Amino acid sequence: MKLIFTKKIETTHNSIFYSVIQNNNEIIAFGRRSYNERVIKKITLDDNFNVIEDNNIFLKGEDPRCFKHNNKIYVLDNCLNDLFL
Repeated sequence: MKLIFTKKIETTHNSIFYSVIQNNNEIIAFGRRSYNERVIKKITLDDNFNVIEDNNIFLKGEDPRCFKHNNKIYVLDNCLNDLFL
C-alpha cells in the first residue's frame, strides 16, 4: 500500500490530531488543543475535510483515540483510566 499526501487540514495553531471517525453524516476528529495542555478538543469536518468547527473543548485528557460501537462514539485517552461517551 502506498500513502499519498492529499490535503493539509488547517486547525488551530499548535493543536494535534489523533483520531478521525465518520458518524452518520458528519466527520469528527479528536485531538489535543495544544502540545502542553491536557485538553481534548472535538473538530467537525465536511466531506472535503474542511474544518467546520474547531476548538470545541470535549474533555480533560490527552492523546485521544475514538471508536464506534453499537452506534455510539467512544473516546479513550492515553491515561487508560477514563472512558467517555
